[in-house]
Amino acid sequence: MGKNCINVGLKGKGIIFLGALLLLLGVGGIAEAGGENLVTNPGLEIDADGNGIPDKWNLTPINGGVGKMEEEGHEGKFCMVFDCPGGSADCWFIQKITLKTNTDYTLSFWYKTKRDDPWGKSVIFLDKEVALRDALGWTKHVFTMNSGNKTETELQFVLYHRNARFYIDEVKLEDGKE
Repeated sequence: MGKNCINVGLKGKGIIFLGALLLLLGVGGIAEAGGENLVTNPGLEIDADGNGIPDKWNLTPINGGVGKMEEEGHEGKFCMVFDCPGGSADCWFIQKITLKTNTDYTLSFWYKTKRDDPWGKSVIFLDKEVALRDALGWTKHVFTMNSGNKTETELQFVLYHRNARFYIDEVKLEDGKE
């Protein structure tokens, strides 16, 4: 062996291998998303009062916007669908979420659209709005944000002023990064 080489032997190689394996698995590193889903009725399947809106969610239609459950879910039977005939019509689909301060949260959900309109669909979480592109088939969207000093926020799905149809399903919010 040369002067600048170190002979670690099999024991040293085993420790290096174990360390690399733990890093790959995420043990002892940055918290990864996983665990309890903080969204209530995340599959949008439960409507005990039969009003067409999934329980634990609030719908605010404005100027002719419409939202209702339909049997076109991504994995389950139902999903939430918003229709806006255009002009000044909006639909807001909202759930309040309790958070821990200074914690990373990963939000994921499935969505699709029926009309090809690149504008007017978004999700708002921790007061930040993320525009959603068209997805003519079910598409998964995932992002991570830090709660800062907030202990509560509203998770909002919005369809603005468009002659469009917007579907949401399987909403998941977990602490940790993706």
